[in-house]
Amino acid sequence: MGVCISLSISKAVTPQEWREVYEEALCLAKELNLAMRKEVRIHGIDTICLVPVDEFEQTSGWNNELMRYFWSADGDYLYMRTAESFSMPRDLVKQEDVDPDAGDAMIAKLPEYLDYPWDDSEFDNAYCLWGGKTQGEPYHMYLLAISCFIEAKLGTKAFVSGDITRGQCKRAVAIANQFLKKPIDMPDRCYMERFWKRVLVLPFTEEEKLEILRSFYLGIKGAEFGAFIRKVYSKETIDTVWKKEFRHLKIGTIGFSDSFSAYMMQGFDLQKLCEFVQFKDEQEKTETQYEAFVKLVMDAKLHIPEKNCVDIWGTGQDVETPYGIDFFIHQFRHGTSGNEKVDRYIPLEEIRMALLMGIGEKCDVNRMIDTYLETEAKERNTSFEEELLVHESGQAERQEHYDINRMDGLQFYETGSTITPGIRKEIGKLIRFSEDTLKEDTYKKLMEEKPQKRKEWMIRQNRSILIRDKDWEKIFLDIETDDKSFARYYPMVRIKITDSTWEIVKALLINDELYEYSKELAEQYTDEGAGSATV
Repeated sequence: MGVCISLSISKAVTPQEWREVYEEALCLAKELNLAMRKEVRIHGIDTICLVPVDEFEQTSGWNNELMRYFWSADGDYLYMRTAESFSMPRDLVKQEDVDPDAGDAMIAKLPEYLDYPWDDSEFDNAYCLWGGKTQGEPYHMYLLAISCFIEAKLGTKAFVSGDITRGQCKRAVAIANQFLKKPIDMPDRCYMERFWKRVLVLPFTEEEKLEILRSFYLGIKGAEFGAFIRKVYSKETIDTVWKKEFRHLKIGTIGFSDSFSAYMMQGFDLQKLCEFVQFKDEQEKTETQYEAFVKLVMDAKLHIPEKNCVDIWGTGQDVETPYGIDFFIHQFRHGTSGNEKVDRYIPLEEIRMALLMGIGEKCDVNRMIDTYLETEAKERNTSFEEELLVHESGQAERQEHYDINRMDGLQFYETGSTITPGIRKEIGKLIRFSEDTLKEDTYKKLMEEKPQKRKEWMIRQNRSILIRDKDWEKIFLDIETDDKSFARYYPMVRIKITDSTWEIVKALLINDELYEYSKELAEQYTDEGAGSATV
């Protein structure tokens, strides 16, 4: 479970082509403030920290005679938020491995999304870079910007994929174009007809090409997309693909609901859908499945002209910000991807007739629909609307009244900035708790030692704090020049750092103005407990 980015490079790429792209990508990575985790010597102490991304060498062989060059990113240098490592080798391509007939880099990704065998040599046509988890952290957009640049330079010899949207690509390209001499456009996947032309020449059947188009196109797959599909593919091809999709989907699952929503949004026939759905199940009564299907259709509110179809989780193709791991956790816990309503209107009598013609011989469609409508009239289900209202009002309130409404904004605090009450409370509680650690014998003994011993102890004790080289430079300098400063830094490596406290700890370490303000907050929450912060 995670948010990923992958980059495929066709084996048709020449060493010269790749070397040029690599050099420009490295320059772009530096401009975008990507960072790598590295052990560096600071004030005479080997310290693991974040440093600006740069090329480094890697040796191998019995006598370290083999040397390769890479750049690697674990996160970003500004927010210091990290996930998995993403590396790019300078010498990815060797001349003897070049295959002019390797074809589109997209082919290598097909087994990941479609029903193809991984071990088929047909799909071994590309170098598969990255594929790690960004978890939606800030460097996700910077890596995507680099990926978009590489695809723009190499054309069909490169293909970016993963948990990305058209909106993200739009924003990523805008970010990249701030630093590029020659502006780039979004990847082919972001343009319906352009991507179709790219898919059109692939060495696959019409059904396979349609599956590829539907799986990889980055855009709103609504009525316009459905109309385009019906224009460029035959009815037989379309029916075959939909039938195959629904063949293994069980009513009541997220997969079925998502496919149903896509089918209806794209303007396909409801009665025809009844032919594709597999209602027979050995473990569940068929009648129950018919009833569940009718309910799914009615829950989509197709019979209501005006309805709220917004996606509160921000996973639509027009959304520019990466979605985080919270989205997948929500899916897992609630068994749904979000709003059940479908952005399409079909008059109630047409829905009734379509279901009667499709499954009317198998179940009492009229009774099921009438029962649903009666229930709908008596108790209007507002759970989703209420969730949306709370979500939107909460967001608006936080953004309207406070300069800092998210934990990751604390590191940018300036004297006078306003912070939400909840975050202020968490800071105050953490400081109050951290003050208790100054009563420990270890602290008292360290204060009798020379500054160098205190610095060395901090690095040995540290298990969770990953900050920049320049931040450790300042911390060490403070410890060397001001004995009292150790009271600020000692607790930060003694308390248990969790997801909820990390941003506070980081900000208190690097932001002098916030640290001074935190003393005031500590006084306000003298009687509060320590919360999740534990030694």
